[in-house]
Amino acid sequence: MAIAISLPRLKSHIEALSRFGRNPEGQGITRSCWSPAHEEARAWLLDKMKEAGLATKVDPAGNTFGRLGGEGPVVMTGPSESWRASSVCTRSTKRGSGRGSP
Repeated sequence: MAIAISLPRLKSHIEALSRFGRNPEGQGITRSCWSPAHEEARAWLLDKMKEAGLATKVDPAGNTFGRLGGEGPVVMTGPSESWRASSVCTRSTKRGSGRGSP
C-alpha cells in the first residue's frame, strides 16, 4: 500500500498540534506527559486518526496507536510526543513474531 503525504495537510496538523501547551509568550511549547495540554493533544490526534478511518488504541504506558485495516502499517506515538510537535512513525508488524520491524 502506497501512502501519499500532503505537505500542506502535514503543515496544518503540526501547526494545530502546536496550539496545545504553547507558552504564554508564544515562544515554544511545553507539553509534559499526562498534563492537560498533553491529553488535549492526544485527544486531537485520536480524532484525526479516527477521521482518517484508523482503528485507535492507547495502551497503559500512554502509547497511541492507529491502524488502517488488519495487517497494514501502524501509526504510533509514545510519551515522547510531549516534547515534539509530531512524533509519528510507521512500522510493519509480522504475525507471530511478537515484535514489529522498525
